[in-house]
Amino acid sequence: MTQAQSMPSEEKARLKKQWTDLAIQQALSSQWENAVVTNRNILNIFPTDHEALNRLGKAYSELGH
Repeated sequence: MTQAQSMPSEEKARLKKQWTDLAIQQALSSQWENAVVTNRNILNIFPTDHEALNRLGKAYSELGH
């Protein structure tokens, strides 16, 4: 069991909100490499988060990938 899997759901929700807010701010500031890392962190815990997947795709696109 990973640390994220054993995390209480309230803690996961709080972490997701923090990372989501950070990812959005990074995108608004054109910090695309940081946005990739942040969105991948979200997807490690929430692999089906469609918004994080979309943000990740945008970040990769902006980086030319």
